[in-house]
Amino acid sequence: MASHSLHQEWGQRVRRLLPSFDASIQRSADGNGATMKKIDVYKGWCKKCGICVAFCPKKVLTADKDGFPVAAHSESCTGCRWCEFHCPDFAVVVTPDKHSTEDNDD
Repeated sequence: MASHSLHQEWGQRVRRLLPSFDASIQRSADGNGATMKKIDVYKGWCKKCGICVAFCPKKVLTADKDGFPVAAHSESCTGCRWCEFHCPDFAVVVTPDKHSTEDNDD
């Protein structure tokens, strides 16, 4: 539990230093009309640092009982791929859900 609050505090500090962070996330969400995203976490590569959990702008990721990130609220994912781009272990991959892209190809 203590590490979760530490990650939240760290996230708040970085957001104060990067005021354009939330604006860039909003542009990403609005720019491509994204719907549902699939978020894969490769546990063999993940060191459970919590960066992806702490900084997800929509709080899509949470830590499971072992500390690994899981997509608890994937329906809220905007597809900004912040978690994927900032994972130091390349353990997170965000891809469009096949059913969502088929619906958008009309």
